[in-house]
Amino acid sequence: MEIALEVIAADDSRLFAGRGTDLVQFDLMNLPFRSGDRIAITCDEDEAELEVLLDPSLGSSRIFLTSGRFEFPIPFDKRRRAYPPAAFIGNRIWGYARVLDPRERSNYRNLSLNAYDLPDASAVFPHASSNSGAVDDRFLARNAIDGVTQTCLHGEWPYGSWGINCRDDAWLRVDFGRTVEACELRLFNRADFPHDSWWESAELVTSDGEVRSLKLCKTGDAQIFDLGGKHIEWLRLQQLHRGDDGQFPALSQLQVWGRSA
Repeated sequence: MEIALEVIAADDSRLFAGRGTDLVQFDLMNLPFRSGDRIAITCDEDEAELEVLLDPSLGSSRIFLTSGRFEFPIPFDKRRRAYPPAAFIGNRIWGYARVLDPRERSNYRNLSLNAYDLPDASAVFPHASSNSGAVDDRFLARNAIDGVTQTCLHGEWPYGSWGINCRDDAWLRVDFGRTVEACELRLFNRADFPHDSWWESAELVTSDGEVRSLKLCKTGDAQIFDLGGKHIEWLRLQQLHRGDDGQFPALSQLQVWGRSA
């Protein structure tokens, strides 16, 4: 598979353009990003499973493309609060995109991890979405799958979370873009007590039609639920019931452990 990786300026000029078979890398020296810059990955096939690293401080994520292209806008201003302070700055920036070997699909891993998820993503997975209506980047759905499991505070990175924006009917959904074998769900409630409230129960709905009740505890540690290796395309957390009268329950991280089906 051929991959193209470009760094594109706000005026659509190319700051970097490279191509590779199965692997393409970029490096920028003494060329700081500016508002409107973006990184684009294009494959010669519509469906592609890639490992991408767009900034070393975010680490790598496996993403699944369904339209053969992915554009990541470089975060500036308030959007930066959801990312590591060192992300996309400095005089040396390096990253890559790599096609996964089919043998890697059987690896047991966190299937929901995507540090590069975007609120308006429609063809790049895993993708987190919600009805919360939150507009502050520190509390968007993407924070629940960015790989950061710190739960002791709230606010800027690494304390970003999915917040319900004071909605009692809030839900969080994670789409995988294809069928996966889901073995285990791990939930990390935000635990900035006493600022935070917590959830004592929730419902888990999966794409195979199952609705399951979950009993939760007042803790920031991982709460683990067996999913039995079921084959699903998405899951949704809903019917979240608070364990006390606090106004700010939130989820720091949602992990689905398993394998590509």
